[in-house]
Amino acid sequence: MTKKTLVWLVPLLILLLVVLLALPLIKPAAPRELDLFTTPQGTSQYRYAQQYAELLSGGGIEVQVVETDGVVDTLRRLGESDRAATGFVESGIEGGLEDPTLTENLVSLGSLAFEPLWLFVRSELGVEGLEDLQGRRVYLGPAESAGRAIATTLLKDSGIDSEMLPAEASGLALGTVAEALTEGRIDAAFVVGEMRSPVISGLFETEGVEALSNQRAAAFTRLHPDLAELVLPAGTYSLPLNLPAADLHLVSPTLNLVVPDETHPVVVDLLLEGARSIHREPTLFSARGTFPNMQHISLPMSHAATRFYEEGPSRMRELLPPWAATLADRFALFVLPVLSVAWILFKSIPAAMGIRFRMKTLGLYRRLEAIEQDFARQPDRERQLEELAEIDRDCASWRVPRMKLDAYFELRQAIHDLRERLSGLE
Repeated sequence: MTKKTLVWLVPLLILLLVVLLALPLIKPAAPRELDLFTTPQGTSQYRYAQQYAELLSGGGIEVQVVETDGVVDTLRRLGESDRAATGFVESGIEGGLEDPTLTENLVSLGSLAFEPLWLFVRSELGVEGLEDLQGRRVYLGPAESAGRAIATTLLKDSGIDSEMLPAEASGLALGTVAEALTEGRIDAAFVVGEMRSPVISGLFETEGVEALSNQRAAAFTRLHPDLAELVLPAGTYSLPLNLPAADLHLVSPTLNLVVPDETHPVVVDLLLEGARSIHREPTLFSARGTFPNMQHISLPMSHAATRFYEEGPSRMRELLPPWAATLADRFALFVLPVLSVAWILFKSIPAAMGIRFRMKTLGLYRRLEAIEQDFARQPDRERQLEELAEIDRDCASWRVPRMKLDAYFELRQAIHDLRERLSGLE
């Protein structure tokens, strides 16, 4: 094998090795199907899910909207899913989960909207704070719901163990809470949701029932940064009826979009692009453009989502369909760096050869210098000319880089000049 072949073969082998090492890091193509777990029809989450399905279909991903029994069921299904999946999960629920392992290997894509926790009580009871709920019949929300998990956390913070609360009609349907309050079957009820949702609207308009302001909301949100403190000004629900009669301080989780941590970055980008379109409008508690964001989350933040918030969506996905953008991203993330390394290697070959040539040239110049100095001390023309001829033969056998031809011929000229000087001294 010639030196010229080795010059090109070695860098190519190094390039192949780098590519093989990078292959395990390259994610497979983006999935074409996605399960989206959400609460049942009639809820805001289900409405959001339909909007996501429509938007993602335009990006080449078919979304299957799957109804669950609540946030706990959503977490369970996300953890067990064997295909691409996402779901709506409220922040701050972890403290109220019976099985904390449900959130393992799940990450958040950010907050989408506030979902306030409301507390409605029978007006005649004179309840002023959570501490007054001890011994009362309190409805904590549907089984496996976010409202139940967060209410349990707040009650524990207030020194009230939810297990100590008397029977709270756990089988009560959410839509019958207002009726249960007016009939005296329960004394208070925690409900999570938008103010204009049918259940909360019904509770606002039920005679003898009032929304309770959480005067310790600031303290709760300091203890639980994944929850937010909101204020609903007096009269916001109804100015003619002056509902509520005073400002309401509320503790609110945020609705998060949650995925398994191995979710493909293309899916993350498409979901967040959809989130920007769906959740950017102003609400009672947020200005335009507030959501989505990375605030008030309790699960770890997805690395791909963090990159999206900090850098924006990939430019490739603005120009190409998802499958093509994936290939382009792979090229940009892995092939280009590899090619850059290869280019550096190729560029370094001439430099390395140049250094080797200069070292050899320097060695011959030193031999020429030694011959001159030796002749000056003790002329021995025949021996010194033979040494010079040996230098000439060594120099003639070199494979000279084209970029060093000028230096090579300068050396040959120096050899020639020294030969003439030695010969002229006969």
